[in-house]
Amino acid sequence: MQSLKEVKSIIFQTECKELIREGLNCSEPVMTRDETGLIDNYFIYACNEDETQFSKPITIFGVYSEQKKKAYSIDKNDFEDKAYEVDEKPEDSAVLSAYNIYSSEYLKVRDFAFCNCTTEQKESLKRYIDAFRLVSGSVLWHFYQQLFPSFFTWANEQLT
Repeated sequence: MQSLKEVKSIIFQTECKELIREGLNCSEPVMTRDETGLIDNYFIYACNEDETQFSKPITIFGVYSEQKKKAYSIDKNDFEDKAYEVDEKPEDSAVLSAYNIYSSEYLKVRDFAFCNCTTEQKESLKRYIDAFRLVSGSVLWHFYQQLFPSFFTWANEQLT
């Protein structure tokens, strides 16, 4: 993989492309691992134009990006069916800056995900997590942590 954009584009080379519909949004990928390999996990959601209110995840799915194949898709989850509102929205310039860090650190973290980290890898992981949290905002960050806890458990273990 050469970039985060390339990883995300693999969705459209799998049957998961059918899950992405006009008017809905696709989350950023969160990595998990199973016996087949690394999975990039996503969810589909709706939000208002200024991204202050979000629906619960509509569909959750995973892609084995290296193999360019669907790992799974799920249409049900335990989130309450309501509008989830953002507590505080960061400045667009801060989000853009964080996205640049997030996207550059993503591929680095991808290379050592679920391994014991060196000091340098821990620094990269911390930059990745901090930027990802800012890019996500409070609502999506909550969804990511609840839907893909194995990644966050691993990251927290590495950073403590």
